Amino acid sequence: MAVSEILHKPGTARTFASAGDTTFTPKNISSGDARVSAQWDRGAGSLPGLYRWFAKSKSGSAYTVGRGVQIFLSQAKDATDLPGRVGTSDASISTAADRVRNLQPVGSIIADTTTAGAAIIASGTVFIHSRYVSVLWLNDLGVTLTNTDADHEFVLQPLPPEAQ
Repeated sequence: MAVSEILHKPGTARTFASAGDTTFTPKNISSGDARVSAQWDRGAGSLPGLYRWFAKSKSGSAYTVGRGVQIFLSQAKDATDLPGRVGTSDASISTAADRVRNLQPVGSIIADTTTAGAAIIASGTVFIHSRYVSVLWLNDLGVTLTNTDADHEFVLQPLPPEAQ
């Protein structure tokens, strides 16, 4: 009897960055503040749900090990009823702790060094269930992120199943 396997077939990655597929400029976020990306319209119809994510960021100041940047998704059925009232454009959000309460936690980029200027990097998986998606970073590092666009990036790559 032949054995079938269900494998993941990685699709084309979507980059959230200043020069990415979706505009996201988290540079210069002060500790306690947040930045939300422009809204990504994934389109109608059948879409993959499982995605792997990759995130990197940097501060010019010394980190406190264990503190980090919290990552959230705002997922919506339409472009108007948005969890967290985050809007549809790349924008800063001051005193953001209350605004993330209705967003989906994705993960965190945790400082694993005290070295100023070192990149901090994290990855994981997330399930995306809605057509409209925005990424939000809440800076809880205790220091401000650098003012350099290239230091900050968030990537989502679909992992649709494939039967073999």
